[in-house]
Amino acid sequence: MKLTELKIVLVTATLVIGALIYKQIKQRRLYTETEQSNQMEIMMKLEDEISRTGTTIVKYYAEWCGPCKIMSPILDKISETPDIKIVAINIDNEPELTQAANITSVPTLVFYKDGEYMGKAIGALNEATIMKMIDGTTLLTK
Repeated sequence: MKLTELKIVLVTATLVIGALIYKQIKQRRLYTETEQSNQMEIMMKLEDEISRTGTTIVKYYAEWCGPCKIMSPILDKISETPDIKIVAINIDNEPELTQAANITSVPTLVFYKDGEYMGKAIGALNEATIMKMIDGTTLLTK
């Protein structure tokens, strides 16, 4: 193969690779914009739930988390209490939201009362402990 033919092949290969990379970047940017739109919608719904009167507990969990599964029926029972809402966020489905909330372990419960941040608790908890946290008789991590 002559040097000129080799240069033509290299230039063609570079153009093809460049076009493929551009296409991937463009697709990723569109996907990211869609992700951001969904993320904003979730954030707005979460803020709406938190700002209501009463107590809101945001539960960060994962399907694979054993302690999360243990706490699920406990939180279901607590959610039947008037003025207590539970909002569940799957960390695997909402990684940006999880990161923004500085969640590093599951289960994590974040407590709000009348729209004000009260604190958070990490790990599996029993019903009595959660109720004491809601009442303010047990301290939460700020």
